[in-house]
Amino acid sequence: DVHSLSAYFEHRPCTYWGYKLSGGIRHDTNRGIWSWFLIPGAQLRLGKRIEALAEYEYSSESRTVADSSVGIFRFQLNVIF
Repeated sequence: DVHSLSAYFEHRPCTYWGYKLSGGIRHDTNRGIWSWFLIPGAQLRLGKRIEALAEYEYSSESRTVADSSVGIFRFQLNVIF
């Protein structure tokens, strides 16, 4: 079982762009591992039909044989028909 506690914040100062931040902690009870994650992102809107999102996710695990961390960059493009 994995238990988690997370938070999400998003702000759009105008119609065309915005930013977001999410993060939290997780506990894997089977493996006895705690981890945390942080995901900042930026959004851009081009008109009413095209939206782009860029995010970077950083996550870390502790109390493992070799403490590890992972960084992932994500880019998403949405076109609404």
